[in-house]
Amino acid sequence: MGFCEGIKKALKCNVGIYDLKGKILYGFNTNFRYTDDVLYSNNSTYIRCGEMIVSADCLLSQDAVNLIRMILSLEQEKEAATFMQPLEYILKNDISYESLIGRYEGYTVLYIKCREDVEDILFNIYSGYDVELVKDDDGIYLIKKFEDIENEANSIINGIGDERGINIIIGSGRMVKDKYTIKHSSQDAKLSAVFAEKLGFKNGYFVYDKMVIYEVINSLDIGELEKLYDEIYRGFFDVIRDRELINTAEEFLKRDLNISEAARRLYIHRNTLLYRIEKIKSLTGLDIKSFEEAMIFKFLLIIYRLKSK
Repeated sequence: MGFCEGIKKALKCNVGIYDLKGKILYGFNTNFRYTDDVLYSNNSTYIRCGEMIVSADCLLSQDAVNLIRMILSLEQEKEAATFMQPLEYILKNDISYESLIGRYEGYTVLYIKCREDVEDILFNIYSGYDVELVKDDDGIYLIKKFEDIENEANSIINGIGDERGINIIIGSGRMVKDKYTIKHSSQDAKLSAVFAEKLGFKNGYFVYDKMVIYEVINSLDIGELEKLYDEIYRGFFDVIRDRELINTAEEFLKRDLNISEAARRLYIHRNTLLYRIEKIKSLTGLDIKSFEEAMIFKFLLIIYRLKSK
């Protein structure tokens, strides 16, 4: 709350706000004395304002006391209005994070993205449960206290997939706690889903904590990235344009560089896989059988996909 700092600047004294039992709520710990109105003691002023006591380490005039009561009343009305705002308004509008601290503790936000409106299915799944659904132009926020969030997200993906035959991307924020608010969780959930889609994923559950590196990559300067491709990895785009090679590379990376498993998944002989890997090396200079060089290739692929959308 900026109230205490503002009063300090205006009246040249420290101000603290306490509850009626003497617990400091905001501002400076200036000492506490209970009063039902206004009390002057030891060169300090104590003012009753509703369910709070304002303590100032100076003697204030009646005009100053009235001003403090008026400003604090307006602050409380503003906070009360914010508290009464529905969750949909909070998620879609510019609400201060500070005003949301302490609300929705223990809840987590999922963001569900797919090509069809699945709100009716979600309403049926969660009928009778403590769940809120909020739609925006791109998807649906699902807000709930989860026991096993990954398992529940995958159940949604599988359930909707089986019923409608469509792909579902679900992004997840973190659980609301301390200064991490419901707005933080909703923004992180949507960002996770958006980045997953940009990276070419069609289906799956994606957690913000594991996706944050993509946000960093997405902020990189496009000019520097073009230089990286043009001067160092010139043949990278030849691999991208060759569907056979890029599919091979992606499957090989997905199978943790396991040649036999990747070949089996691609329905090709392992020698065919090795031939394609060598071709990738001849084009880019990167031997993706090496873990370090495979990670460089994956990094380049991530950058390309984020920047080409």
